[in-house]
Amino acid sequence: MIMDYFSDGALSIRLVNGMVRMEFVTASVGKSDAQGNPVVEPKFCIVMTPHGFMKTFGNMEKMLHSLSEAGVIKSRNQGQEEKRKGPSRSQGTVIEEQDRRSERSDRRKNSYKVVGGDG
Repeated sequence: MIMDYFSDGALSIRLVNGMVRMEFVTASVGKSDAQGNPVVEPKFCIVMTPHGFMKTFGNMEKMLHSLSEAGVIKSRNQGQEEKRKGPSRSQGTVIEEQDRRSERSDRRKNSYKVVGGDG
């Protein structure tokens, strides 16, 4: 049986005893912070080997590229800053697309980094 899980994002990703532990959260329906935004609550944790994490990270990079090509997300270079607000969004966090040249060829590569926030 395959289980489906929903998450609003990963609260933390840590290396503990040689294993990568990712704690995922969802926004609470009944609890709010001082500004009236739903608070995030831990829901589940995924534990994997560093090798498994790197394979997963590679798949996430491919998805990020696909979302960018489809116009679902935009890089700051295109003049599109994050406008949404909410409990799972750090207002100081922005995903920037970086364009760099490969050292071996003239082929362009895109990479992304998280800037600011609580990390």
